[in-house]
Amino acid sequence: MTGTYMRSEVRRKFRDPRYVIFALAMPLILFGAFGAAQSHNHLSGITVAAYVMVSMATFGAMSSVFSTGGAIAFERAIGWNRQLRITALTGRAYVAGKGLAGFAVAVPSLVLVFLAGGLLSHVHLSAGRWLMTGLSILQSSRSKST
Repeated sequence: MTGTYMRSEVRRKFRDPRYVIFALAMPLILFGAFGAAQSHNHLSGITVAAYVMVSMATFGAMSSVFSTGGAIAFERAIGWNRQLRITALTGRAYVAGKGLAGFAVAVPSLVLVFLAGGLLSHVHLSAGRWLMTGLSILQSSRSKST
C-alpha cells in the first residue's frame, strides 16, 4: 500500500508547477548563471563551478523535501488526512509514503544539476565522489527535514 501511495505522490509532485520551477528549473538556471562560467576559477582548492554545482543541487533537493513535508501540514489543514483514515492506508504508511516520495522527487534535481556540472562546466569527480556527494546531500536533506 505504501508503494502505491508513494507513486501517486511522486506523480502528483511532478504535475505541480511550483515543484518543477523551484526544485528542477531554478537550480539549473542559478547554476548556469553563477557556476557554468566559473569552470576554471578556484576557491579553496576546488573549482567555483564544483562549489556552485553542489550548492545548487542541495538547494533543489532541500526544496523538494521541504515542499513534501509542507504538504503534510496543508493536507491536515484541509482535512485530507481525515479522509485517508477511512482507507486501508495506515498512519505509518502515510508518513513513510510521504518521506519516500520526498526523497524520490529530490533525486531528479540532483541528477539534473550534476549532469549540467559534468557536461557544461566540466566538473571532474570520480564516480565514487559523485555518489558520495549525492548521498551526503540527501542525508543533509533528511536530517534538516525531521
